[in-house]
Amino acid sequence: MNCKLGDMACVVRIPDCAPDVKAALEAQLVGRFVRCVALATECAASWLIETPIALAVPCWPTTVEMTLTAIEDFCLQPVRGVPVHDEQLDEVTA
Repeated sequence: MNCKLGDMACVVRIPDCAPDVKAALEAQLVGRFVRCVALATECAASWLIETPIALAVPCWPTTVEMTLTAIEDFCLQPVRGVPVHDEQLDEVTA
């Protein structure tokens, strides 16, 4: 799995689906940040997110409004900082 419990993550991809739906979801989700708060019990390798996201998905001849409460782990890239040290240990002295 990419993420761990409590991670902040960026949505970097959308699962395969109909091209028009995928385009709409990419426009609304890719680049958004979410916090992973628990593993989703309904779907393996998915995370419940802290703040649900309202989506508008095209479904000919209309648009369906829905709320995203979980997202698959493979769609996420965790945001983790680089450890900070008081002293740079790998510097080369001149």
